[in-house]
Amino acid sequence: MKTVWLQAYAWVVAAGALLAVFSGAFAMNREVPASGDWKVFSITGHWAVSAGVGLLMAGLAIWSLLAEKGLGVRPLGWMLLAGTAATGGLGLVFGPTSFSGMAHAMLGPLLLAAVVAIAVMASGSWRREPQFVQDRGWPSLRGLGRNSVVLAGIQVALGVAFRHEWMGVMWHILMAMVLVIFLLALVVLITMLPPHPTLKPLAITLGAILFVQVFLGLTVVSIGSGKSANLIVVGLGASHAAMGAVTLAATVVLYLEIRRSVRGG
Repeated sequence: MKTVWLQAYAWVVAAGALLAVFSGAFAMNREVPASGDWKVFSITGHWAVSAGVGLLMAGLAIWSLLAEKGLGVRPLGWMLLAGTAATGGLGLVFGPTSFSGMAHAMLGPLLLAAVVAIAVMASGSWRREPQFVQDRGWPSLRGLGRNSVVLAGIQVALGVAFRHEWMGVMWHILMAMVLVIFLLALVVLITMLPPHPTLKPLAITLGAILFVQVFLGLTVVSIGSGKSANLIVVGLGASHAAMGAVTLAATVVLYLEIRRSVRGG
């Protein structure tokens, strides 16, 4: 029963973390950031949201550290505790184009991925004995999953660097093409395996998330990828950034399930 409450709390924290990522991207994408009010999608509002989510994350980190050892979430708890402290400290010295602001924005999606991983690992399906499947060989599912996580993390970092005006958008676009190839290969290979109660649904979910993310990315590029005063354009850009964080989290969860359920490779 305790793990059920841990899972529910983790999903609440994940929703808050996603809102923080979206509000931060929204504020950064605006041509004239609104910093003098407490609206959620202003710089000041983002600070308020991030502070609240940071407290929730600290609570989740402590809960994870106190959870039963067999659950396997204690390492994630330490990561979450350190990451929350780091992103909070970086946020205190945040500047629109400063390195600390960029590092703060990069940590947000990583923390979201850690929170989602805790939620999944606290679920009933994760605590049951896994149904093993055999890796079919080349490319190794474990290797492909690990590389996909790395590439997804790099892609998120490139997106943050572009929004903070540290580089142009071309590197982000090129990496997006590479990441799409890796994720599609991962999804296709998993769907070719024998029916599995968790792997296949996770792969299909990742495929759907990837489709939405690519659609948003193409839309943002077609209407202009710079800062804008048009709130619809800004909202689309922020949605693309938030879906990038969701893509990273989904890739991490799928890789964890691959490590748990796939033998060989």
